[in-house]
This record gives sequence, C-alpha cells and structure tokens, in this order.
Amino acid sequence: MIELPQSRCFERNHLPATIKDALLACERLGYQYIWIDQLCIDQSNESEVQEQISQMHRIYQHAICTLVALEGESSSHGLPGVAVPRSWQRTVVEFSGVGFADPCPALSRQIRNSEWWNRGWTLQEGLYSSYLLFFTEYGIYYADPSLVGIQSDAIYQREDEDIIVPKTSDYWGVLSQYTGRNLSYQSDILRAFTAVLQATHGDRTYCPTKKPILSNIQATFRMTSILKDIPIFFLKISKSLTFCILI
Repeated sequence: MIELPQSRCFERNHLPATIKDALLACERLGYQYIWIDQLCIDQSNESEVQEQISQMHRIYQHAICTLVALEGESSSHGLPGVAVPRSWQRTVVEFSGVGFADPCPALSRQIRNSEWWNRGWTLQEGLYSSYLLFFTEYGIYYADPSLVGIQSDAIYQREDEDIIVPKTSDYWGVLSQYTGRNLSYQSDILRAFTAVLQATHGDRTYCPTKKPILSNIQATFRMTSILKDIPIFFLKISKSLTFCILI
C-alpha cells in the first residue's frame, strides 16, 4: 500500500513502475486525468475507503478506458512497451519469397494466464469498464469486455471462445467467477464484490467493515442508505508531479 501524503502530491520517481508507466501512457494518449485506487483512495481513512468502494462500478463505467497490466505480479513490474521495450521479439522466416511470422497467443489466453485475471479486486474492472487497454509483452490490445472487435498492433491468434467475462446481468455467473479468484485478505471478500452488489441490488447494499465477518461461507450484508453524490479523487498529471484533485 502506498502511503498517502497530506498534500496529495506525489513525486513520480517515488511511485511503483506500473503507476509511473500508467501516467506516462495517459500523457501520450492525450489524457489529463487518471484514477488509481492506490493513490486516489486514502487507505487510512475508513470512511473514504467505504465511500469509494461503494461506487467503483460507476468509476469504471464512466472512464474512457481502463488500463490493464497483464504482465507481472506486482505494481513494480511496469507496463511493457511504455518506459521499457517489450522482451518478446517476433520471429520472421522467408520461404520462396513469402514471409512467415509466429503469431502472438490469443488475448483471452494471455488474460487467463495473468495475475490480473486471478485477483478478486479486478473482476469489477472487466465487468464495468466500457473499454480496456491491455499492456502485454506481445503488444497493446484495445477491446470492450467481451473482447469483440479487438484492435491491436500485434498479430495474434484468434480463439472462438473469446468472451471470458460474464454479462453483468448474469449475477450468478459473475458470482461463480468471483469465487474462483484470489484475495490477499479474507476481510476483503465482500468489499471486493461490493461494486457488483451495488450495481445489481442498488445503493442500499454494501459491506464497509474491514473485520472478518465470513464463517462457513456465510455472510450478513448490512443495509444502509448511501449518498449518491459522493466526491471522487482523480489524478491530474503534470510532468514531474501528480496531484489528487477532488471532482
């Protein structure tokens, strides 16, 4: 977890490689703002954490796109091709004047083999983002959650079963996929699923507590009213500093 300074101002050099690359990628794409949960949510403020978790589905729904790091197991790995060149090099063989190149693995296969696919917290990204920008060692892929109409700079294999994220209307399918994912803390089991509960059952459903409340796969959901107009912090990108601004 990144410690949030009171000034909400960060030196880029002090940030993990993936976050620094995400800022650089947004600059190159011409975007002025970016939302990063580690920086835009004060993890030491339980009230703020509760408010932001309860509206994560809205954050992803209204974002232009979500940047996805498919490589590495932590935020220190970086986004391939942004600050550091990709390690994979395409092999091209010419035979009788015709060039042959080995294609990249299908995007769906890369997703299933990634840490992003196995993490419980990232399910809501795949469900509610309008578009996702996947950064891999093979290239960059731009697609909607169904993986239909993929745009990429890579030559890749195509698979018939590219739709890997269930529809948001398929609540039990979403729940089934979520239960197969991993979380670092048992206390996050309901918190990481709150966005789905909010989107499915309305704003009166959430689970704010950090204390473990699960026993024998049973849980009690506390019902309360949620403010609909909750402020969101976004990062305003500058050349050397990044500011967190209340929108």
